[in-house]
Amino acid sequence: MNYSGRKQFILKYASKDELGLEIAPYHNPIAPKRDGWNCLSLDFFDEDKLRQNASLDGDPNVRKNVDNIEKVDIVASATDLEEELFKIGLLGRFDYMCSSHNFEHLPDPLKFLRGAGAALKPNGYLSMAIPNKRHTFDYSRALTSTKDILRFYFEKQTRPDAYTIFDGSSSFVDNPEGAVRYRNDLQKTYQQLISSIGKDKEYVDAHVTVYTPESFIHIMNDLMILNLIPFEIKDLRVAGVEFIVHFENVGHSKIGATNDKFIARRESLVKKSFKS
Repeated sequence: MNYSGRKQFILKYASKDELGLEIAPYHNPIAPKRDGWNCLSLDFFDEDKLRQNASLDGDPNVRKNVDNIEKVDIVASATDLEEELFKIGLLGRFDYMCSSHNFEHLPDPLKFLRGAGAALKPNGYLSMAIPNKRHTFDYSRALTSTKDILRFYFEKQTRPDAYTIFDGSSSFVDNPEGAVRYRNDLQKTYQQLISSIGKDKEYVDAHVTVYTPESFIHIMNDLMILNLIPFEIKDLRVAGVEFIVHFENVGHSKIGATNDKFIARRESLVKKSFKS
């Protein structure tokens, strides 16, 4: 899928005359205001801090896109979406939400999904691009499971813990499509783990969760069975190193009424879900 086609597919269920919310667009917004999208942005940092971060980034593709960074309308953690939108009277106001390579960074993905359900209008859409671990530096990491998602939620996780950071760093691989090579030294990352356990340190960004398209569908199906999210998957497409998923906000009552469908699907998903 080419660059323009990718954006078009992510915005498949959005239009410029509707009100949207983009999560953490950073230097590459999907629905930029300058192109006529009526789309607010939410990010952990304001635009000045984002521009500073981008200008110092080691990736030249980030540095060259500093001018693409737009005004951040809502400065907040995406995990706290529902609380933040409640404060400014925007719950239930959005026709669509979108994000690219943000969901896997969230310390509490279930809280975010529940917040997205509260943010969207009935039958609104949440559309996300998520890395497919088969083709990324997460290649050798274990897949996230439903119990991980539930633990993050009930433990009210607000940042990647030391073990998650160790897992991401020690398992980071180059060239997953060819001769896989670990980038970081295991002994060094272990010492970093030992020194950071139980200490209140700065927020360290990491891929908290790891998915293939199949494992992602399996987890979401479980969350639907438990009626923890108000979404059904409307569409999912695998595209290169990522997959793009569209959720429709059908509401908890409809999810509960069609529970048997999700239960029947669960067993059929098992073999597909946990292939490496």
